[in-house]
Amino acid sequence: MPSSPMSKLGRYEILEELGKGAMGVVYLARDPLIGRLVALKTFRAGFSPQDQELEQFRSRFMREAQSAGILSHPNIVTIHDIVDEAESGVCFIAMEYVRGSNLKLLLQQPEPLPFEFVVSIVSQVGDALDYAHSRGVIHRDVKPANILITAENKVKITDFGIARLGSSNLTMEGQLLGTPNYMSPEQIQGREVDHRADIFSLGVVLYEMLIRRKPFQGENLTVVTHRIVHEPFAPPGEILQRLPQGLGAVLARALEKDPARRYPAASALAADLQRLVRAPLPAAAGPAEPDDDTAATQEIPRPEEETPAPARGIGPALRRLFGRMRSPRGLLVTALAGLLLVAAVGLGLFLSGDRAPAAPVAPPAPAGTAVASEVTRRLDAARRLLQQGDPTAALGEVVAAEHLRGDDPVVRQVRHEVEEAIQAQRRTATLASRIAGGLAAAREALERGRPSEAKIAAEAVLALAPDQEEASQLLADAERRLALESERRRAARAVPPAPTPAPAVPTATVVTVVTPTPPPPPVAREGTLAIDFYTEVPEGVLTVYADDRQIVREQFRFSKRTGFLRSEKQPGTLHFDKQLPSGRLVLRIYVAVPGQPTRAVSVAGEIAGGGRQALRIRVSPDGATTAELH
Repeated sequence: MPSSPMSKLGRYEILEELGKGAMGVVYLARDPLIGRLVALKTFRAGFSPQDQELEQFRSRFMREAQSAGILSHPNIVTIHDIVDEAESGVCFIAMEYVRGSNLKLLLQQPEPLPFEFVVSIVSQVGDALDYAHSRGVIHRDVKPANILITAENKVKITDFGIARLGSSNLTMEGQLLGTPNYMSPEQIQGREVDHRADIFSLGVVLYEMLIRRKPFQGENLTVVTHRIVHEPFAPPGEILQRLPQGLGAVLARALEKDPARRYPAASALAADLQRLVRAPLPAAAGPAEPDDDTAATQEIPRPEEETPAPARGIGPALRRLFGRMRSPRGLLVTALAGLLLVAAVGLGLFLSGDRAPAAPVAPPAPAGTAVASEVTRRLDAARRLLQQGDPTAALGEVVAAEHLRGDDPVVRQVRHEVEEAIQAQRRTATLASRIAGGLAAAREALERGRPSEAKIAAEAVLALAPDQEEASQLLADAERRLALESERRRAARAVPPAPTPAPAVPTATVVTVVTPTPPPPPVAREGTLAIDFYTEVPEGVLTVYADDRQIVREQFRFSKRTGFLRSEKQPGTLHFDKQLPSGRLVLRIYVAVPGQPTRAVSVAGEIAGGGRQALRIRVSPDGATTAELH
């Protein structure tokens, strides 16, 4: 955006500048239509159209904003409006303006964060991430600066997926796009990324909130990224002596190098933390207890409120930070009074109860029969929730059973079933999204009079769901329209023969002897089209038409084995030789990539009889398709 002061951007009235980065500026603005305050996140337009990296970033900026715009969750910043005017260079997102601070500023305060407050933050972030993941949106840049916190301790996540290019992790300055300290190993290595990358990043944020340093540190970017990929996280050390037992195991699972061994959902990480909230704290003196989660712990009931509130008050520095966030000031006084009231009630309950022994005594472990009964009850509840189609809630019951008997093979088996159900639920949601997108593309193509594109989109849906009724109807409609178009073209080409004139009456008969000549050699009526297809998108459908004739339809999925029952997607090639009639023709190439609109490219050329032409098709990592005929 222009650097000079502005009074308006689109219809929005600029009030002040909130922040500035390498790629744009964030403004506080007012929407005059409804009088609402909004935050405008802009993309700077002062770059050359030939700068493909920045142009690609701009496209990604808008595409990811549209993805985030479909999200509606109390813990996600709402996208109100998206404006992209290439001619004028105006490109910005209007989003919800949140009055508050962010977790990065909170971590700069000297006071430690209460464990209950940390669990509250992780739980709210986890709810938001699970919701986004269920709709096919991955954040890719979970970090403290993107976690906003209001004075009421309500979390709002911002910047969903805007900070990563589809084809590159580099900005024009050559820096990693995103924040390397919070990236997952697969992000750093450029491998395929799914929702579990966000869970790794959330584990880094959890570690930093508890330990006040990052788990993977180094003197430069190379060292940091190497440690994230290859080395275990820095041991928490003596600070864990004042935190619940089992926390080390929670951190270890959240920060697993292998995505398959991480928590399957952010809510599962939050559930494990909530089980530790009321666990007895280790004594301040003496050696630290073993850092594991195999000891029996008291059952922690699931909080009824959507947003669990910290049980322990925050310190003066944090109160001062939140005090600057509240307006009017009286609201802060009320909130602090409420905290004092909660503290007073808690103290009164403590003093009114039976006197505790002089030395703290841990609660006795449940008897073996009682433990077995509780484990059975939890597993039955988990199976019942699975049958009801709620694997996330079932995981909470399994976690409770693990705290009682984590080494029980039945518990491990039920956990495996629950995690499989969670993954299946996500796959179902992704498949439904792809089917809905394909149907919408087919309908739109028919409405615009493009039956060939509609046919490809409908066929792509049927490849995913062969019994999809609407896709079958759309395919039949597209094929009928194509047949009508072909018939009209044939009728237009048909020219009636000229009438044959009557023969003249000869005045004399002349006999001429003609020596027969050999017939001319036959003319080749066909040529070869060699199709060379290379794609950096590992999965999709390639379709090629020569005029109205479909000559190629190939579903592709390229991968290589990386271990037992494991594979990694990679680029790949296809090659076809097709015999075509000689003469001029138009080749139309369609590439359908999962989760993206179908790309179409046309190339006109001539097939020489007996000759050989080459059609080179290339697909870049972001799905852009090019074709050349040689």
